[in-house]
Amino acid sequence: MKISSVDSIKLVKKNEWDSLVSNESPLFDYEFLLCLENSLCTNLETGWQPNHFIFKKNENISSIIPAYKKFNSNGEFVFDHSWANAYYRLGLQYYPKFLSAIPFTPVNGNRIFAENSDSRFVESIKLLIDRLKIENSSSFHFNFINKKQSDKLHHFGFLKRLGIQYHWINNNYSSFNDF
Repeated sequence: MKISSVDSIKLVKKNEWDSLVSNESPLFDYEFLLCLENSLCTNLETGWQPNHFIFKKNENISSIIPAYKKFNSNGEFVFDHSWANAYYRLGLQYYPKFLSAIPFTPVNGNRIFAENSDSRFVESIKLLIDRLKIENSSSFHFNFINKKQSDKLHHFGFLKRLGIQYHWINNNYSSFNDF
């Protein structure tokens, strides 16, 4: 299996992307991410430069990690400014960093999409770790990742960031008065 990255979702065939990602969330669908690019919401100037990791086996995409090269911490709903400040005080560069998340949206779910096998997931993470060792980046973050994938990443040495998220459930309220 080989790893590469693309700086635009346009460089991936829609049917290949959606075949792995479309059952997760419409916010990872090819068309949604393409709209973010076309509207200039995700680009270098906003600090959300597309940098999707693509894993191929026999020239077919077998895994995808939607990701961005981040040049700031804006729009993440996870505030790591103290980490950026600590790096700065030590004379180190915190940015760019890599982030797998839905831009501007704190929605939980998968962040690593692999063909239907745990071995493909493991193989993808090992390749990602090797790739990150040669990248000029401080870190790789998976924001709002589900617990199962978080636990798997922790096994490979990724640190867990714990937080609290509140979810409102509409109990068939049709108006504010019902609430």
